Amino acid sequence: MPFQPYKIVGRFADWKRLGTLVLLFVVLGCSAEFAATGSESAALSIVTTNRSTENSPERFHSNSPTLDDADLRILFIGNSHTLGHDLDGLVADLIRFRRPNSKAATESIMVGFLEQAETTPATVKRLTKVKWDKVVLQAQKISASARTEYSTAEGIAFARRAIKSGAKVHFFAEWGIQGDAKNAAHTDGVYRKMATEAEAALIPVTRVWTRVLAESPDLALYSEDGNHQSRLGASLTALTIAAFLLEESPEVFADFPDPVATPAEWATFVKAATAEWESQRDAAAPESK
Repeated sequence: MPFQPYKIVGRFADWKRLGTLVLLFVVLGCSAEFAATGSESAALSIVTTNRSTENSPERFHSNSPTLDDADLRILFIGNSHTLGHDLDGLVADLIRFRRPNSKAATESIMVGFLEQAETTPATVKRLTKVKWDKVVLQAQKISASARTEYSTAEGIAFARRAIKSGAKVHFFAEWGIQGDAKNAAHTDGVYRKMATEAEAALIPVTRVWTRVLAESPDLALYSEDGNHQSRLGASLTALTIAAFLLEESPEVFADFPDPVATPAEWATFVKAATAEWESQRDAAAPESK
């Protein structure tokens, strides 16, 4: 049976279930400058969503045996940049396309800032309760102006905890503020340093977005607030995450029938993601003697 992408309507229906919590974290969780006012002290709320790529796109509860039977378990932890547009579900779509016989499951936990993952017992317990294959971390507190340096120790500690539990950890470096190249570079640099210190991997979403916008600056990757991604931007983010999680060139997704991007837009996405993939691969390769 040929691959059928999930309907956008279904994704937005799932998103609506997050209700007030999503609105809260859009305000509190994604503005690093606002973090300086003390919003990081807000009580942590965790929203878990699960999705299986086996047979049905429907989400399932955390205690579902489908999660137990999955052969690829991916845990996402982040703020509304991670939870928005059902990002984990979009990644699952791509994995299902690439590996139709795989029983992959994703789960997302919302935090205001990444430090809360390490300091909240419920999050730590969830990490250790399930044998995760991959853990994707986002929501590091970052100053929009780069004037303030926030602690990265907690996020690094949580990454090391996840690695110790047997998972491969990937830091997800988000795209930065629209029109601010310095912010994008700073964001990428913060996550890159964290990944190095934690001995984890980096998913360079920031750099892929930069490549795409350099070639096609009119593409509406951002939402109206200039901070969050649009649904089109989520397609680019999901493509990048899926490729780096599977450790395969984004070219393998060239024929993916994305429900939002036009064929030309998707080709631009694949081209940019592949260029960054090759750049990362070449940088990691040992020098020949």
